[in-house]
Amino acid sequence: MILKKIFVSRQKDKYYIQCIEKRDAKNIADFMEKRAIKKFVHPEDYEKIDTLISNMKKKDIFGAQLRLLNKYEIYNWYQIRAKTIFDENGIPLRTIGRIENIDDAINEKNNLLDLANRDGLTGLYNKKISENLIKELIDKNLLSDND
Repeated sequence: MILKKIFVSRQKDKYYIQCIEKRDAKNIADFMEKRAIKKFVHPEDYEKIDTLISNMKKKDIFGAQLRLLNKYEIYNWYQIRAKTIFDENGIPLRTIGRIENIDDAINEKNNLLDLANRDGLTGLYNKKISENLIKELIDKNLLSDND
C-alpha cells in the first residue's frame, strides 16, 4: 500500500493532522517506521512512539506527551491526540488528530515542582526530597557494585 496523503494544518501552536487514506492500519506503522519518525523523537520517548503506533489500530482515542525536534533542532514537549476512523467492517480508513506544543506548560510545571521541593530561604532541597535523592544514589551505587 502507498500512503496517499497527510494533511497538516496549523492554528497558533496547535497542529491538526489528518492522514492515511488507505485501509490498512499495519501500513500506518510501516509508514512511520520507513520515514524514520524516531529521528525526530527524543530517545527517552521512543517507547511512546511504539505505543502510539500500536494504539492506531484501536477504536479509542489515543495520545501521548513526548519530546520532538523543532525547526531549530531543539526538543520541545508536544501533546498528541488522535483517533483512527474505521469503516463499517472495522477496516481503518484514516487517522485524524492534533499535535500541540505544550513545552511552556511542561516547563512551568517543572519549575513549580522544583520550587515546591526547595526551602524558600536557602534554596536547598527540603528534607524529604534530600532523603529521596540520597536513597536513589545509594540504590544506584549498590546496583552498580553488584554488576
